[in-house]
Amino acid sequence: MCENFPIYSINYLMFGLEPLWFHMTNILLHAFVCILFSRVCFVVAHLERNFATMAGILFALHPIHTEAVTGIVGRADVLACVFFLLSLLTYHGKCEKYQNLSIILGGLSMLAKETGMTIFLVNLAYDTYKNWPSLKRSITDVRWTEESQQFAKRLLRIGITVMILLLLRIALLQGTLPKFSLQDNPAAFHSSFRVRLLTFLYLAAFNWWILLCPVTLSHDWQMGSIPLMLSLSDLRNMLTLIAFLALIFLACRGIMDLESQRQTPLVLGFLLLTLPFLPASNLVITVGFVVAERILYIPSLGSTLLVVYGVQLLWQILPRCRKIIIGMCIILTLSGSAKTIMRNQDWLSRESLLRALRLNQYHQMSFLGACHTLRRLGQQIRLQQLVFRWHIIMYLSKGVHSSPHHTDLYLRDWQIKMELRNRAKLYDSSLRTSTTTTCTPLHATIEGGKQFNCSRSERLLPILRDTRITVSSEPSVVNAGNSCYRYWRIRKWPKSKHKNGKTSQLETSESVVPLLISTFLDKL
Repeated sequence: MCENFPIYSINYLMFGLEPLWFHMTNILLHAFVCILFSRVCFVVAHLERNFATMAGILFALHPIHTEAVTGIVGRADVLACVFFLLSLLTYHGKCEKYQNLSIILGGLSMLAKETGMTIFLVNLAYDTYKNWPSLKRSITDVRWTEESQQFAKRLLRIGITVMILLLLRIALLQGTLPKFSLQDNPAAFHSSFRVRLLTFLYLAAFNWWILLCPVTLSHDWQMGSIPLMLSLSDLRNMLTLIAFLALIFLACRGIMDLESQRQTPLVLGFLLLTLPFLPASNLVITVGFVVAERILYIPSLGSTLLVVYGVQLLWQILPRCRKIIIGMCIILTLSGSAKTIMRNQDWLSRESLLRALRLNQYHQMSFLGACHTLRRLGQQIRLQQLVFRWHIIMYLSKGVHSSPHHTDLYLRDWQIKMELRNRAKLYDSSLRTSTTTTCTPLHATIEGGKQFNCSRSERLLPILRDTRITVSSEPSVVNAGNSCYRYWRIRKWPKSKHKNGKTSQLETSESVVPLLISTFLDKL
């Protein structure tokens, strides 16, 4: 991620913290990637010019890219793809003198995102494919030709570069691999090797499926979102079987084409689909997620290239059906545009993003499993955050578009605490500007309430556990059992944002309402 800091700094120096320009930079980088991809399809993959342009358009409109382009953190993936494609162009372009520059660009791609290192594997594998006839003659005749010597030099340079970059990365990690929790990647902690293997193979097939058919998309694939593959009788194994049979078929076609060199787009598309995905597949190293849409930004180059190459073959083989092919391409483009617009609407705000989780049928099991795990591990802070988040999702799933703070007991109490903190700040500022005040009796209480930031979730659990709100005709009394709050009486409670014209169930109740998260968890 080191390579991203200069661009973030330029954004800040030019436009400050204005979010618009951070997002605009991502969009410009994405547009540049689309142009580079069209150039790669035309120069390196040898697609026809019209179909190379079509590949760039489909890549630009792919819904899977919404997270990488819309989210500012996704700039790492977009920037890594920029250097990835530049390295591919300089290595396999018409000017061979820029091949050393390709290694530098590959290093920059790795600095932007670790998956950018796979450009060296792609370059080497595609170089082997293009030079296979001369390499085969050298192996058969047991003598070095000029082409084989040049290939050996390129192989040596790439090998040394990869070793240096790997040593640098290991040094930055201080010789240890990152550690992940059970809820991040449940399959990695399962005791059965068979379950781990079946699950990881299915996850790879699932990632390739959402590249081809991005129907179910989500920003959150936590624990239980995708259940483990516990047996061979699971029907999802059929998707795994179909996906890997298709990959084996593509690999066999590529091997058969080593001599004739007629299926260049197929070979390059296969390499772009599989090799950049390997670091995130859990098949090589364990990663801290099961599915992440932004990780598929570079592998989507391969899937798009394969789809467009299939359209080009149909265009050449079936000249009488070209109107139908054009109609199908228009439908594909419009559907991709519509889905991308819908996903961008989901990413407009936190509320809309959480509402979009209804698309995933496994998130309820994910929530329950995560609650059990966090409670067993004693991670009360993350447990409290998860419970609050699920409350928001449940309200949004019921079609309640207004703020859930107005009706939800947990969130309403949180809003009260935040309002008290804001009032304390206003009161403190008024003390600096005026020597006289009518609020002297509340000074000690407000100072006690300012001892911590009420908006911090790690202090929320004891507050909700101990706080009781009593509503009566007498002046309002808020009792807080936490040490940071004292018992105090508010003589006059001004109108606030959480008060509305309607009378809620909390306000009409004469009894004390305990806010106990533990009671909720005991029912799980």
